[in-house]
Amino acid sequence: MKKIIFIESYYKGLYGAPKSMLELASGLNSKEYLDVSLITSKNGPLAQKSNDLGINSFVLPVPELLLKPRSKFKLYQKVVYPFLLIYLWIKQLFNINLIGKSDYICVNDIRSFLFYLPIIFILRDRVSWYVRINDRVKFISSIAAALSNKIILISSDCSDVLSENEKQRYKKKLTILNTGFNFKSLNYSAVEEIKGTIEKYNKVYITVGSICIRKNQLDIVRAFGKVYKDGDVLLMIGSPPTEIDIKYQDEVLNLINDSGLKDNVIIVPYTPFVNEYLSLSDVFLFASHKEGLPRVVIEALNAGCFVCSSLVDGINDVLVNESIGLITKTKANDDTFVDEFTSNILSIDDDVLSCRNQRTQYVKDKFDYDGFVNGFENIMKNMDDLSNESEKRIKEYN
Repeated sequence: MKKIIFIESYYKGLYGAPKSMLELASGLNSKEYLDVSLITSKNGPLAQKSNDLGINSFVLPVPELLLKPRSKFKLYQKVVYPFLLIYLWIKQLFNINLIGKSDYICVNDIRSFLFYLPIIFILRDRVSWYVRINDRVKFISSIAAALSNKIILISSDCSDVLSENEKQRYKKKLTILNTGFNFKSLNYSAVEEIKGTIEKYNKVYITVGSICIRKNQLDIVRAFGKVYKDGDVLLMIGSPPTEIDIKYQDEVLNLINDSGLKDNVIIVPYTPFVNEYLSLSDVFLFASHKEGLPRVVIEALNAGCFVCSSLVDGINDVLVNESIGLITKTKANDDTFVDEFTSNILSIDDDVLSCRNQRTQYVKDKFDYDGFVNGFENIMKNMDDLSNESEKRIKEYN
């Protein structure tokens, strides 16, 4: 039996990259000849969800200070940081056998390369780096690329996490593997209940995501204010994840009120019925500043929505033709973005909106869950020849 370990330091994460990782791990773990486990930085929601899915989770603890964004450090914390990191590295060497028993190691986030550097260095022949967002971190990204046996990109745009020299140097390590999705069936009682609240509206626009600067709900409201007609509604599903984002939500609410849209925008806090809301919506609006492979766009297409999106990493891998969605030529931080975004929304033909089944079928074909799991497994198999080198290094450190 082959053993696979996933490493994810964001111990509270249950959405985005951690969610996709758990779905992949669950699919692999269902195979009789694979044993999958998770290593994370603290006990929390991620470890609990992993255990609920039958995936063993282990904690290699990381001090709280190291988990905080360095931009928020006080002076003394900046001084303490490197000493605490070195202490963590030394302590980890006593846990090497825990990871050393694995055949494959998949690192799911860039900062895990920093936190678990000694172990990853020793076992580097078994390590794959799953790049889920185009976020280059000075020095650490270069170290991650050098140590990884395989670099798996969730979308073609994520290759920019590497420098041009690194792309050439490590091109044999690079492979693209889009996330696959195992969508749940709709809860039809929830669909009927939601329908009762929105059936009075003509056209239903929707946006889904944490209310924060990165998701850019302000520009979505600005564009909706220019395109809506009497009887249209915008469903804004999401909640602010941090205290800073609560202030951003206040800005969004103020803009809604100042624009006279109070009766045409419905804000829905976090809900387990996102797919049910999407199934009743016509147009999905997406104005994000940064993504890897925008999962929520794929969910919207699967529900039959037509998509209008900003130019963001991963979106060209999803919206491949204008029958399923439109992409602006400018990024969301461009001064002309709102005007172009608005123009795209106004150009939508009602006949295209009716082709819901076509969009659903497209997602089933391109983002097939079984194909995703099998594709990852094949990448792991290609790493087998080098695993003996790591075994020798483990014996040296014991």
